[in-house]
Amino acid sequence: FWRDPVPEMLLGDTTLMRAAIRAAPGDLKYRSCVLTFATDDVDCGTFNAGNPQLRGEVDMAVCLWAELAFAGVPARSRPPIMATTHTHLDALEVNLLVPRWITRSDGAIRSFNPDPPGPANRAVWDACEDLLNHRFGWSDPRDPARRRLVDVPDWKLKERAELLRDGDSPSLDLRETLATWLQADVASRKIKNRDGVLERLRKIGQQEGFVIHAVKPDHITIGARDAEPDQRQRLRGLLFSEAFRAPADILPSPEERQQQAIMRAAFRATAPSRLQASWVQRAKFNCSRYGLGAWPAPVFEDWEHEPIAIPPRLIPAFRLPSTI
Repeated sequence: FWRDPVPEMLLGDTTLMRAAIRAAPGDLKYRSCVLTFATDDVDCGTFNAGNPQLRGEVDMAVCLWAELAFAGVPARSRPPIMATTHTHLDALEVNLLVPRWITRSDGAIRSFNPDPPGPANRAVWDACEDLLNHRFGWSDPRDPARRRLVDVPDWKLKERAELLRDGDSPSLDLRETLATWLQADVASRKIKNRDGVLERLRKIGQQEGFVIHAVKPDHITIGARDAEPDQRQRLRGLLFSEAFRAPADILPSPEERQQQAIMRAAFRATAPSRLQASWVQRAKFNCSRYGLGAWPAPVFEDWEHEPIAIPPRLIPAFRLPSTI
């Protein structure tokens, strides 16, 4: 379908990107990332019109993403990056694509994962989000007041938005239906923690035809008893995580909500130091493994006080005619 406004190519070239992906060693050829902004973070019309402040803020977000993804790797040794936007739903979305390789200091191409698994890597991106959101006043996805009781997959949210745009009424996702029932039980104190959620899900499953297949720290997996893995559903969100230890976690009082906000603000203020510590550790590892002693010692930029580049460092200052 036609998107209005059409996507914008912020960075990169499709022909070059295809060639770079083909050059990646191994079976895993590329990684992708999405920077999603709340509707009131960046006004899409103003951004598309070339507002220097907004373009500069988004440019800094893309720059910081690149510096974290390739910490310590000189620019000449990095693969090309492609970035495009979606603004047709009145919320800015920046889609990033990067091949999974870098060139070693001797010129050899080596497989490289800019987003390796593990809690240490997750901490890097959390610190990045916290710094940018605090500096530019963007929405904080980990603000206790914004925490979702249930996480609906992005593809489902996009599908729903398209249906609403077309005048249709989307149906509730099973996750949301279950969350509605469970939240009512929390309000009446029939459920007081995650163990209560699991017990209630087992009873509902007997009626609705599903069982619990797995219980992990941040999700619960349900599906028909003989369902294949790709036919099961993961229930994510505060209501289904091990963080649900008491009713106040789901339905806090005004006093408890205020205390949660104070604690969150105090932790978010540590973002610059957390980001620097994570970046330095990551950069040292990359230099040691791939630099062979020839790369310059990595130097961390002060992203908390780095001035916005006008014109932008990476993205165009004005919206260019689309070629995608």
